[in-house]
Amino acid sequence: MKERGRSFHCEIIGEGPLEESLRAQINESELKPLVRLMGAQTQGEIGRRLSGATVFCLPCVVEKDGGMDNLPTVIAEAMASGLPVVSTPIAGVPEMVVNNVNGFLVPPGDPAALANAMDEIVCDKELARRFGENGRKRAKDMVPTATSASSLAALLARLPRTAASALLN
Repeated sequence: MKERGRSFHCEIIGEGPLEESLRAQINESELKPLVRLMGAQTQGEIGRRLSGATVFCLPCVVEKDGGMDNLPTVIAEAMASGLPVVSTPIAGVPEMVVNNVNGFLVPPGDPAALANAMDEIVCDKELARRFGENGRKRAKDMVPTATSASSLAALLARLPRTAASALLN
């Protein structure tokens, strides 16, 4: 996006073992004024940030050991906020993101395809609006399952580790 001369601001929410590597990439690419690592955020703060966004991007990848998110809940949250989504067709993502209907699915590890998809959404307000509306409808239809899973995860997180383990075994 920067190479295309697009004005943008990117916030990356979350934390993990790749944070320092990502921070170094941001610095090396001279993206520090444009890309901010926000760290872990509360659900309320995530909702606030989603409501102020133009597009939600989650370029999922399969880890070397085969690990991956089954269905990133944050995609459903972004869609419920009316955001068009750009992601990758990994695991359960295509169950939520229907390519060319409520967002774009691009090949994993393809930054040019990712930039093209984001650029198209940012430059075409009607497309962004349509994807956002379609995404909101899809999230509404599928939210009961996502909400139940989120509620269960929150409940288990509040239990002592031994009690949560006993419930899962």
